[in-house]
Amino acid sequence: MRKWLKPCPMVIAFLLVSAMLRAQNTTNSGSASQQSGSPANSSAGSNPGPASTASSVTEDNGPQMVPDNHPLTGMDLLGLGTLAEGRSYILPAFTIGEVGDTSTIVEPGLVDYETTTIPMASVALEAIGKKNVLSASYQGGGLIYNKRSSLDTYFQMADFSDVLQAQRWQLELTDTMSAIPGASMGFVGVGVIGGFGKNPAASLGLGSSLGQMNPMVASQTSVLTGLFAQFSNTVVTQATYSLSPTSSITAMGAFGYLHFSQNGFLNVNDAMGQLGFNHAVTAKDTVGLFYSYSLIFYPGLPNSLHTQMAGFSYGRKVTGKLAFQAFAGPELVRIQSAAGSVNRAVATGMVSLTYAIHRGALGISAMRFVEPGSGVISGTTADTLSLFANYRITSKWNGDIDIGFAQNSALPNTLAPFGTKFDYTFASAMLVRPVGRHMSVHLGYELQYQNSNSGLCTALVCGHAPALNVFGIGLSFFPSPIGI
Repeated sequence: MRKWLKPCPMVIAFLLVSAMLRAQNTTNSGSASQQSGSPANSSAGSNPGPASTASSVTEDNGPQMVPDNHPLTGMDLLGLGTLAEGRSYILPAFTIGEVGDTSTIVEPGLVDYETTTIPMASVALEAIGKKNVLSASYQGGGLIYNKRSSLDTYFQMADFSDVLQAQRWQLELTDTMSAIPGASMGFVGVGVIGGFGKNPAASLGLGSSLGQMNPMVASQTSVLTGLFAQFSNTVVTQATYSLSPTSSITAMGAFGYLHFSQNGFLNVNDAMGQLGFNHAVTAKDTVGLFYSYSLIFYPGLPNSLHTQMAGFSYGRKVTGKLAFQAFAGPELVRIQSAAGSVNRAVATGMVSLTYAIHRGALGISAMRFVEPGSGVISGTTADTLSLFANYRITSKWNGDIDIGFAQNSALPNTLAPFGTKFDYTFASAMLVRPVGRHMSVHLGYELQYQNSNSGLCTALVCGHAPALNVFGIGLSFFPSPIGI
């Protein structure tokens, strides 16, 4: 299992060297706001729910925001904007945490209390040139179980984006990857100690150009399994051409995979292409039309999904205040198996809202779409709901709440060895307090629960299990950013 750790130092070295080369064209203007305890004031992040927003977004004396310029029919969800710092930097961060849970599934039928030590390190990079912006983030660490060392495992997550602006063209290359031992939606245990899945630059309120990828492009796993490594990677290229000051067209291509370290799961490869048209009706409102085609297949199996979707999009942006996005349309699916093919039409859509308040932010995201099946079904209709809230309780304490629900229902003519329907719920709460300028302490709680129509626990998946309650404390250290 540990062999997949080896390429990551090479990835980090490549990103650092690339940033230094690009930084030769960088003009530093301004300095970072170092307000300990404030989350990032940007649309960046890798969270499954709405993007995190700074509690200081509405502060007059805080850094100014620039509008989000992601195309409505592109790979990223709309955000509140990014900090207008014009600063290139490298920011390392380190976290150590201790968590305990009430119901670790050690093996089918055996549930026990367990405590875990979690060391984690991260690095964020932002390199701003004359015509392009390179952004990257890496996080990695380990789960060290104090009673059963056989459960020890590791996790990693990395995001990379390079955006080039050339007259009417905007070209973007993005790569997002992860290796984690569980469902990526509400990855248990790590979030309660603070920081995982979010841009490390959030600790110092630094801006980042990393966007939040649309789940239609890079779907998450939302079925609980045993502690087996899940390797995922999605590479996306996108080109946007401005027809006029108010209209543009977008072309996007993506390829991704989800593979498992343990035999018995369904490995997934997928490819997607999309064309879109965007038109700004007003300075705040945009409408769009798009068409997408995707192919989802399972290596070594005759099963595959061929989907086509045409839809209408609407977005509204008020920089630093509001980001709303919605789309809807029919999705036609051809489900291929050894027994033949079946055609189905699925009503697909998404609504995402992030709203900044005086001392924090609120967000909600709801979605229905055809999903690869999280490695347990060869194609599902997935319904997801995510809620997010951040609030600066006092001048020293910040609070975060995340709630998520996912229902995966098997499409007809699919392979479903563990059950045809899985309902998964998670909820987490965290308190954060700065300790000086470069440290913070995190107190957290998370709940995970899953139910299935099979109700059976196998060596790989437990359809119905006791609720998992996780309590944790973490200490983070983030030195001053290194200018480049």
